[in-house]
Amino acid sequence: MQVPPARPRTHSIAGSAVEIELLKASDGDELGAFVKTLPTHDLLFVRRDVSHPKVVDAWLAALDGGGITSLAARSDGTLVGCTAIVNDKRSWSRHVAELRVMVAPAWRGRGLGR
Repeated sequence: MQVPPARPRTHSIAGSAVEIELLKASDGDELGAFVKTLPTHDLLFVRRDVSHPKVVDAWLAALDGGGITSLAARSDGTLVGCTAIVNDKRSWSRHVAELRVMVAPAWRGRGLGR
């Protein structure tokens, strides 16, 4: 069995230090503020209305249940991107997951989503 790398990890992306770590339930306010920076057009492509606080709360609550794994990317302490890997354990294809990636507009094209 391969042991996952320790978190948080710092990477140099486009000349800036970016810390990657697991998103935690305590990150709710920061995640809500991050979503508010995303253009309305971007939110049309997200399956859930992540601009609604109850949806963010449900997302964060699902972190402990194992149905969602999320990473947070921070630069200078500010959330600049996040992921959600969503796996439905009740599905006939439990080995398949959906990957969602959101990156702050100022960080797009710099390689953060890779």
